[in-house]
Amino acid sequence: MDPAVTLFTVLTAEKPARNPLLVVHGGPDWDHSYLRDPLVRLADHHDLIFPDLRGCGRSTRGLPDDQYTPDAATADLAALLDALGVTQADVLGFSYGGLIAQRLALAAPGRVRRLVIASSTVLPVPADAFDGWPERARRTAAEAAVWSEADVRSQADVRSQADVASGPALSGPGLTRAAAFAGPRPPSGAPRPCPPTASAFPASASRPNGCARGARARCPPPASTTHRNAWPRSASRS
Repeated sequence: MDPAVTLFTVLTAEKPARNPLLVVHGGPDWDHSYLRDPLVRLADHHDLIFPDLRGCGRSTRGLPDDQYTPDAATADLAALLDALGVTQADVLGFSYGGLIAQRLALAAPGRVRRLVIASSTVLPVPADAFDGWPERARRTAAEAAVWSEADVRSQADVRSQADVASGPALSGPGLTRAAAFAGPRPPSGAPRPCPPTASAFPASASRPNGCARGARARCPPPASTTHRNAWPRSASRS
């Protein structure tokens, strides 16, 4: 059974019902906070939903390496919409989040009213779209090698001296980022190094301007989704 995942989520309304807008941050190991301040200006027209993806910000960390995949992140977002009682939402995906947003639109087209892709690339595409492109084939193989090496290391009881010499074993979001750097470059250009993940907001912060609350939406496998409305202990509600 897949492990249960808790997504830290900031909402601009207690119950998103008025033109809900799901915002999917980039990274893959950032959090939602860099998008909150500019986009909260839309709160007059939309009830905004700002989740931190699994392994990011204040959401669940420490999962097995094979649980940090685009498909897993996509399933989390569908479960989050279920938990919030949102039947259909506009979806904005920024950078890496644009890839996740597109996967959500493909996996659950009835849940996405409008799709906005910002500073990202148009993937996934048909499987044969890049046939005959040697550079992409080389990078795709390099990306697969990163995942394969991580899988071999995770299954070994003791790392060999050769493994130690090659550097520390990667895991979690760091592994996902290494695979992204090794893999094919998007049409918009090569990815840039990402800064360390920031907290959603400082421990001493009061409610962000325009945000109703910070919540933790628990997203186990979609068949048994639950939702818990609660401020994080480190955040003030007033």
